[in-house]
Amino acid sequence: MSKLNKKVTFVTNVSDDKGFMDELLDLEDEKKRWRQFRRNVVPATKKILTTVADFVGDWAFYILTKNGDAKLDEYETPLLVFCIISAVMTTLTVISVLANSFPSCAKNPSKAKKFLMDRINFFLGLEMFLENIPQLVLTTMVALDKRNGEWTPVAVFNLTTSVYNFTFNSLDLLLPLPEEKIEAMKAEEEAMKAEEAMKEEGVTEGAGVAQLY
Repeated sequence: MSKLNKKVTFVTNVSDDKGFMDELLDLEDEKKRWRQFRRNVVPATKKILTTVADFVGDWAFYILTKNGDAKLDEYETPLLVFCIISAVMTTLTVISVLANSFPSCAKNPSKAKKFLMDRINFFLGLEMFLENIPQLVLTTMVALDKRNGEWTPVAVFNLTTSVYNFTFNSLDLLLPLPEEKIEAMKAEEEAMKAEEAMKEEGVTEGAGVAQLY
């Protein structure tokens, strides 16, 4: 084989190896994107399904109680109030999950988003006290007053979803934030402090110039 042919063969082999390595890297990047997609979507789906199931159970139980025995009329208003609270909490949960799951929303550093998410997370932290526990108590009271303590399938479903949601909300409060999120929050806080310091420095310099005149 001539030197020219050997050189062409070597270049061809190198090109083939490079193309193969590029394919491997693309495949690995695709796997990483898929794993990240599952990390974002699976917990978000679980949270939304749990919340929606609790919401459906609350309203189904309210409708059943409203259209049931006349002696249960005293429970209609409290059940309606906490069903409305459940609807509000469900809406806030969906907003929170979407804002924290999609990269385009999660990486948005705007102050408006931070302000809004802080308020939403505050109310969601109170969900177990504002909605879950009252629903557990009301469901039990209605079931005990109805037909000598008979538990209907809807009552069992409502109680189960409320307990399930209450348990996972409690566990979510104990779950620490990911390290990268903690670092991002620290960096954001430091950037905000630096920005405020620069503004204060500018105001001070402006006041000094005004005094000179």
